[in-house]
Amino acid sequence: MAEQQPAVKSTAYYREVSPELALSIGKAVGQYYKTVAVGCDMHPSTAVIDNALRAGLIANGVTVLHNGVIPASAMPFTPGGPECYITIGTHRPEKLSDIWIHLPDGSYLNSSNIYGLTSKQVKLPGYDRLGSCVQSKGTVDAYAARLKEIVGPLDCAIAIDVSHPIPGILASYIANDLGAETVLLTHRYPKGTEGILQETDLRTLKQTVVSTRCNLGVSLSHDGGRLDVCDENGELISPEKIPLIIARHFGMKSMTATMDFSNSAEEVTGGMVIRTGLRIMNVSNQMRASRTDIGADSVGHVIVSDVSLTPDGICTMLLLAKIASEYRLSELAADFPESIQKSHTVHTELDWKLVMHKIGEQAVNNDFSVTEEENAIRGDLESGWFLAVYDPGTKVITLTTESSDEAYNTILFEMAKNILNDGIRMADQLTLNTPDGP
Repeated sequence: MAEQQPAVKSTAYYREVSPELALSIGKAVGQYYKTVAVGCDMHPSTAVIDNALRAGLIANGVTVLHNGVIPASAMPFTPGGPECYITIGTHRPEKLSDIWIHLPDGSYLNSSNIYGLTSKQVKLPGYDRLGSCVQSKGTVDAYAARLKEIVGPLDCAIAIDVSHPIPGILASYIANDLGAETVLLTHRYPKGTEGILQETDLRTLKQTVVSTRCNLGVSLSHDGGRLDVCDENGELISPEKIPLIIARHFGMKSMTATMDFSNSAEEVTGGMVIRTGLRIMNVSNQMRASRTDIGADSVGHVIVSDVSLTPDGICTMLLLAKIASEYRLSELAADFPESIQKSHTVHTELDWKLVMHKIGEQAVNNDFSVTEEENAIRGDLESGWFLAVYDPGTKVITLTTESSDEAYNTILFEMAKNILNDGIRMADQLTLNTPDGP
């Protein structure tokens, strides 16, 4: 490995990578890492992006360990000691594939930092020193062996939607090896769902669970990183309840969660929750630093540190199946109250960093416990929280409050709106009073 590595800052990834950009990324990454594992999904554009990326890597002397089509959650188990992992794929049928780049310790490379590398002219070595591409063997076996070790024997029936066949079929094989029965079904999802399904989109899975008397039903995302789950009654389980059920059952005492995740996390772990940015990759990076037992976002990604620091829907499914071998998931889910949310949006042309800073100050002045991450601020009170998120594209701040009590949430919502408005007003006054102001 080269002496200097690219900086790892916030977590992000390249979206809609063209073949030309994939070639540049390969050449850029090849300056720093000489053994790189690559894995793909089955999207039509993935093969094009994969070939261009590998061409750039090989041209810069890299040994590529190619896993072919594989769930992203299995990538950290690539034999041969790769210095870097690159996963290619997307859940959007009409778009080009995306690229995720992460390191063996679980940290993800910042897309803006990698963009800086690709924008520079890369001097390639002489073509007599080209790298190579070898087919990696044993990755899936090593991954499956670890999951079997963690989960142990199963005594339940699982309905698995295999519309995304690579993670779905693998999940079925592992579950069968552990003693579970599986019922496989396919269902074509509506265009534009982008991997986050509505309850009506899961109707076939829910009906199958009830008709076949399965203990649970599961639909995995295109890369196996997240999942939708329904209980034995065919009722969809809220994505936020899934990691909470797992953490409580297996006695996990610490958790990393996104800032929009339910306050129930603190109840399950006894308050040992670290809040981070709104993407699951922020959770992964924070877990690397804090060594928490489990990590999650609010849309169904779960990370179990005993397996890896990669979002892992297959592991999540197996852990839920282990629990469902002994208990009814519907009863466990009912232990967590449904949260009530309210939202409000405000457009501002002011310096958003100043605005968010003033919102944070006002929240502290109103006795909120404040967490700041990237372009978001979360304020916690004993029975609820608010989240203010700034979108640089639209210049809109979205304010969300959550509580388990409707009356309390109404009060909380008004408090949060006042904090938001006061923060904007103070930022506006400060801007007017500065020499560079209008």
